[in-house]
Amino acid sequence: MSEINDDVCICIPTLNEKSSIITVVNKFKSQGYDNIIIIDGGSTDDTKILAEQAGAKTFVQTWDGNKGSAMREAINFIDESIIVFVDGDGTYDPEDIDKLVKPIREDNIDHTLACRFSNMEPESMSSLNKFGNKIINIIFSKLYNYDVKDVLTGYRAIKKESIKELNLESQGFCIETEMTAKSILNNHNIKIIPSSYYKRHGESKLNSFRDGLPILYAVFKYRF
Repeated sequence: MSEINDDVCICIPTLNEKSSIITVVNKFKSQGYDNIIIIDGGSTDDTKILAEQAGAKTFVQTWDGNKGSAMREAINFIDESIIVFVDGDGTYDPEDIDKLVKPIREDNIDHTLACRFSNMEPESMSSLNKFGNKIINIIFSKLYNYDVKDVLTGYRAIKKESIKELNLESQGFCIETEMTAKSILNNHNIKIIPSSYYKRHGESKLNSFRDGLPILYAVFKYRF
């Protein structure tokens, strides 16, 4: 592990990401971040094996639920002072990681969020998902009086001591909303980082209607 970045753990929740996981792990390692863990939600393909071959530590999720449960479980066995969460589908750019980590190290920032809309590749997000994201971001900014630009981003860094204050409870895709909302309510220092977003490898796990309504409910739930 690079001594420069030994205070950082990259946590990647996965489910059937064999087409991208080696590339994702290797790209982070090429940026000098060797401490990478995969928390796998029961992949039926070779995600776990390929991640191990690329040099990541792998764990099988044991808590009930989906992405949110995986991330919450992983926090319990991460000792590093900075946790970077990122999806394993190749949509986010590992070259942006220093921009997420440095403000936490150097500027007393608790939580950094990578804004996908700063540089979004064509066809990386459906028109329906773009519309849904826009509505959720508008409502969120009004309710919390804080425009985070991209509340649902799956690429973010946070201090371990700060995330422990949030008492996270989400089991599914509401986890990003909960993290962002509770960070604001806990008066954490938050910084928005312009980032890139690319077309994903493989099939999306997010369903616009099935997952969108609980996310919108969570925006109101944590505010009131």
